[in-house]
Amino acid sequence: MCRTAQGQSELRSTEVSPAGTIRLPDAIFGRPYAVALPLVSVVGSVKCEIKDGRLPVGLTFRGHWIEGTPNRTGEFMFEVLATDDLKQQTQGRFVLQVVMPPAKLSPTSSV
Repeated sequence: MCRTAQGQSELRSTEVSPAGTIRLPDAIFGRPYAVALPLVSVVGSVKCEIKDGRLPVGLTFRGHWIEGTPNRTGEFMFEVLATDDLKQQTQGRFVLQVVMPPAKLSPTSSV
């Protein structure tokens, strides 16, 4: 589930690569982003921490959500360790692409 810039929620699919890495929906540079990590077998609240790699600058964890406004483009790979209220742990590998916003087309003048 992702939240749009207007605060509305929309479902977005994630892709699993052959190596088992989950590709999260793309983030757009300079625009608010929020995505819930697809975690299974967790009970209650979840605390996530990066075990390897890093999140894009401007994004942080809130529970199992990645939120914020990315201010650097690129592809970011990271491994997350999630711990739930029963101290059960699960981990996963993720990749998140931060892209530039689409170019705005300016009207052309006819001669």
